[in-house]
Amino acid sequence: MKATQKLHDIGQSLWIDDITRDMLDSGRLRKYIDELSVTGLTSNPSIFEKAVAKSTWYDGAIAKLVKAGLAGEALFFELALEDLRRAADLFLPVHQRTATVDGWVSLEVSPLLVSDAAGTAKSAAQLHGRAQRPNLKIGICGEHGGDAESVKFCHKIGLDYVSASPYMVPIARLAAAQVVIEEKLEKKKKGRRKKARRKKAVVKKASVKKRQPARKKAAKKSGKRGGGITAAGRRRLSQLMKARWAAIPGSLARKPLTRHTGLGTTVRGADVWRRLTCVLVMCWS
Repeated sequence: MKATQKLHDIGQSLWIDDITRDMLDSGRLRKYIDELSVTGLTSNPSIFEKAVAKSTWYDGAIAKLVKAGLAGEALFFELALEDLRRAADLFLPVHQRTATVDGWVSLEVSPLLVSDAAGTAKSAAQLHGRAQRPNLKIGICGEHGGDAESVKFCHKIGLDYVSASPYMVPIARLAAAQVVIEEKLEKKKKGRRKKARRKKAVVKKASVKKRQPARKKAAKKSGKRGGGITAAGRRRLSQLMKARWAAIPGSLARKPLTRHTGLGTTVRGADVWRRLTCVLVMCWS
């Protein structure tokens, strides 16, 4: 068994940090995947610059893109995307077999954008959209002026991949840890503020409930009940009800008629008249 296969079997992912058109056309990259258990590929502008400058493999593609009106950085990234699309297709079975853990192909944005957060985000989105491959990720170089700031920026916009040289890895890890800690502290602060607002609302509701019995007690002392009717008003209403009841014909008052209410209960006809009289007296008052 090959050493690379043994590493793969114990869970070590092997990625190659190189790509050229010759690797694709000659089948060498396919051989790395099938025979050496390579499960991913990284690239950056420096790798492509060397590949284009030191070979003639790209001459035909360059001439074609120049006729199409491309030049400079736009032409350069179009060449890179052509190679990476082919590489991504080769690694796609690995990507699907490992449930997106492996089988990735990467490309970095221009290092000229390292201090331009908005330009970096825009370039990364454009490159990813043009690639149109699910297993092609766009990286941001963290080796230049921004280092820790690049890591923080990536975390804020939802990216989790920053390329860095070995001597910069500890700085990148510290920056990533700091961002996560700051994010957790901010969540705790928001939680405390939300809890304080909820507690304040509960206290306010309790104070309103305490004031309600006091109002009822004050109304009782003043001789009032619910609805604002005074004791004198109740006596007047009682007198009016008696007068109306006396005016009802005796035969009707004594007749044991029944009426069905909406609630399904049965009451005597006299009670119906009494209740109607009470309603009318309250309306006239």
